[in-house]
Amino acid sequence: MSRRAFFIVLILFLSSILVSGKNFKPFNGRKYVVPFIKNPPKIDGKIEKGEWEDALIIDKFYQINPGDYLPPTAYTKVYIMYDEKNIYLGVYASLKGVDKFNPIHLRRDETGETEDIDFSFDTFCKYKSAYVVVFNCYGEITDGIQSNNGFDSSQDFDITSKGVLYKDHYEIEAKIPFRNFKFPSKFPMKWGFTLGRHIYLKKGFEEDISILADRNAPNMFEYEDYLIFEHRVKTKSLYIIPQILGSYNRDSFDSSYGGDYTNSSYLGS
Repeated sequence: MSRRAFFIVLILFLSSILVSGKNFKPFNGRKYVVPFIKNPPKIDGKIEKGEWEDALIIDKFYQINPGDYLPPTAYTKVYIMYDEKNIYLGVYASLKGVDKFNPIHLRRDETGETEDIDFSFDTFCKYKSAYVVVFNCYGEITDGIQSNNGFDSSQDFDITSKGVLYKDHYEIEAKIPFRNFKFPSKFPMKWGFTLGRHIYLKKGFEEDISILADRNAPNMFEYEDYLIFEHRVKTKSLYIIPQILGSYNRDSFDSSYGGDYTNSSYLGS
């Protein structure tokens, strides 16, 4: 298992999306009312002035590895808001103080040793499963469902996302239609959620999380904060997502008979 995949599993463990035990009592997490907007942002990976001024902002994170709830090495700010059809996510991730940064492009659901920002949504607050979306610095995603059976990345959500890398930070913007999720029809609606960030350093990597959980608790799965949606949203019960996948690979070889040659391959579906 790669470090990135391990981090996803650990964040989900700490963010309480699974529960075992009969005497479970929910953690009294923070409750955030998500602002309802009428003018959605342009999803171009640039957190521009005025676009996110009405958003919920979460910028308090705790380092859980290698430190034990220490201040993080780098600053992270997350924006959340929604309209009738979509939830919008924005990220500002500072790289100041980060002594190693490995920005690599990833295919859908591919894992690699690179920075990422993790969102988990427990839409029924049942602590048994959660929708998970992970973004790298370019806005490329790993998504799926975490449950008692592990992480299932076979379900690809309809997500529009873009990330832009700058000299000292990166920014991500994403739009996720509510129709991707199952959730209660009763409003106001409450979702359990957790945020995480994975930062590579010269000596290993750092893991940050948005919840302050008690590590001495017998059941770490019970910890998550909550998003409150007060306005009703519109969804469809059936939708089709056209999808095209393609890849190109080119390898160069030194020939013992003199000269070089390349081997190219194309895959698509």
